[in-house]
Amino acid sequence: MEVNILGTTYEIEKLDEKDSCMLKNNADAYVDYTEKKIFLHKGDVMINVSLRHELVHAFMYEAGIEFGYQFHNEDVVNYIATIFPKLEEAFKTTKLNVNGVTARN
Repeated sequence: MEVNILGTTYEIEKLDEKDSCMLKNNADAYVDYTEKKIFLHKGDVMINVSLRHELVHAFMYEAGIEFGYQFHNEDVVNYIATIFPKLEEAFKTTKLNVNGVTARN
């Protein structure tokens, strides 16, 4: 599967077994910015949450906010990934109606 991240195509790959990076970091998912790939472990019971988390990492990186910058860290990424569904619902509910003008998708 592929996803467009700010004009850059990332491949999403689900692994049957954890690879060396996952084992080293005790993780079920990660982004390889060089290869433009997101790796997920099929055995991850929270795989959709992990994917949303890694997508936030990829969006931040492609926006020029590399990991380690002041607010590109695990706490901020977790926060954004966690509240995103609530933000999405608020945007849909209000239809971004500002000053009487409704934004179009």
